Amino acid sequence: TECFFVSGLLHDDGRLIMLQGLPETLLRAINRTGDSDKSLELEKYHLGFTHTEVGAELARQWRLPDHIIAAIEYHHEPFANHQFQREAGLVCIANTVVTATEHQQSLEQKLQTLQPHLFSLTGLDIQHISKVAKAATAHFKEVYRLLFSSGLAA
Repeated sequence: TECFFVSGLLHDDGRLIMLQGLPETLLRAINRTGDSDKSLELEKYHLGFTHTEVGAELARQWRLPDHIIAAIEYHHEPFANHQFQREAGLVCIANTVVTATEHQQSLEQKLQTLQPHLFSLTGLDIQHISKVAKAATAHFKEVYRLLFSSGLAA
């Protein structure tokens, strides 16, 4: 389970690296799409590489285990790696949940755009993911309210 946690934390580190050295206008164009696949296409077109490739290379330099490298590199295309599909698939689903939340999109609709086999591969289903995401959002809002409405943030 720690590998999934680490993979989830590091899966977009390639974006952080790209933020350090790329023109702001290009990054805005790439990030504005709200569509992970379109974003990857724009990265590849304008730069010749993607944040997934940059993140995987960083993980290799750090000598992280292969399953974490694969989850980072293939989190937008989990079936492109035959050995670590489950790891990449779980990060793909988590990334989809975050993307839908960030862009205020319907989580159920966004999850339905994923390949159906991804859910059987990971043992998850859309209803369960939606339920957990809603509960997590409610908990986050409650913690936020407790921290910032009681004067603790001052």
